[in-house]
Amino acid sequence: MITNWSNAADSLSLHKNYLIQLATLEALLMHGSQRINDLALVVAKRMRGNEVVSSTTGQYLIDRLVYLERLGFVTIENDIVKLTDEGTNALKTGYFQNIVSTTYFNLKSINFSITSIIVSLLAIIVSIIAPLKG
Repeated sequence: MITNWSNAADSLSLHKNYLIQLATLEALLMHGSQRINDLALVVAKRMRGNEVVSSTTGQYLIDRLVYLERLGFVTIENDIVKLTDEGTNALKTGYFQNIVSTTYFNLKSINFSITSIIVSLLAIIVSIIAPLKG
């Protein structure tokens, strides 16, 4: 397995995307149809304290909404966002929940791999230096 910083950044980005999409769909399920700005506020409040999405902008949330609309999970008409039957079915089947879980564990796995490589490199350096001092 090849591990580099780009993989970690890509995994973080994927996890962030799906986490926000799941929060958006759940907010629509729980609160019903919403104006775009109100929905963005509900999602932002819901995600408050989550380190993955702490620096998310309103425009980023709107981009995720447009993505969900193009996939057919929501409709946007006259600034009102509605959950479609397909969006409800995705929540019922655990589609987004599964993807969020998978991307989270992938991100943690990559972070663990990077940490392991760093520790291994430090061990090599110590094993090279130790005989020189002894």
